Amino acid sequence: MNFIIPEMKFPYIPLFKGDKFEYCTNHSPFQRGLGGLLEWLIFMPVMIAFLCLSSCDGLVNWMSFHPDTNTYISERDLPEYIRPVKIRTSDSLSIQGLYFSDKNDSVKSKIIVYFHGNAGNMYHRITEAAKLFELGYDVFVVSYRGYARSEGSPSEEGLYIDGRSALHFVTHDLGYKMSDVVIYGRSIGTTVAIDAAQDQDIAKLILITPLSSGSEYAKSKGLGGLLFLVGEPFPSIDKINNVKCPLLIIHGDADEVIPQGLGLDLYNKFSGVKKFVSIPRGGHNNLEYVYPDFYWRSIREFLYE
Repeated sequence: MNFIIPEMKFPYIPLFKGDKFEYCTNHSPFQRGLGGLLEWLIFMPVMIAFLCLSSCDGLVNWMSFHPDTNTYISERDLPEYIRPVKIRTSDSLSIQGLYFSDKNDSVKSKIIVYFHGNAGNMYHRITEAAKLFELGYDVFVVSYRGYARSEGSPSEEGLYIDGRSALHFVTHDLGYKMSDVVIYGRSIGTTVAIDAAQDQDIAKLILITPLSSGSEYAKSKGLGGLLFLVGEPFPSIDKINNVKCPLLIIHGDADEVIPQGLGLDLYNKFSGVKKFVSIPRGGHNNLEYVYPDFYWRSIREFLYE
């Protein structure tokens, strides 16, 4: 077991909201604590009617995904080392990605495939992806179906398809070896990352603020009695031991959205080589701001060890 809790050497650094626009903040009733619970109780009749008219999957999708289809940066305004690409998914949708590389097409190094959280879109992750790029890896950021200008509508199974399709694109179309791929997932993107990493000979897996499962998440918010409405979504803990590569989990001990205990459950379940990094006073969206040196050093050391 490799569990790291650093001493707090620097004062708390507030999140610079102008950088990432805070679009990765979660907005569903399950994700707002007591306020969300009150909202849930107020709108319960509406939810029951919705369930009757659609399906459990429809309810999960409504609660889980908050895509931004308006924020967009044109290719001419992107740095020259970032270019937009399109992926054809296995179910024939066209989704977007951002490819970070300053090398010509004949030179391939290692690459990080980035799966982002449930809100905003890939353009809100350019700053973080650029920081990963500075660590010496090429980077590929995936825009899920229904996000930015990707076709379709988001769903749990749809995101899994997007994740697998992105991995196929990186290894077949872009030409990277599977053994040179690192998968990096954040928040709900960790569920996509784990699904895509299953039974693949990738180099490493990095999970930032992961959840063990949708049902455990609901229980952590005091909503376990409502699980009959949503079934068993996002069962990452049932998939984690299908991952063959070393695992790094980073989680704040003050995460107000996904409690750190869920990340620890996932970590404890995994039987392979692993490391858990706890960020003191770290919330859900500010880990790289609360303790930036330690956060990025933990990732860099894991990548190169």
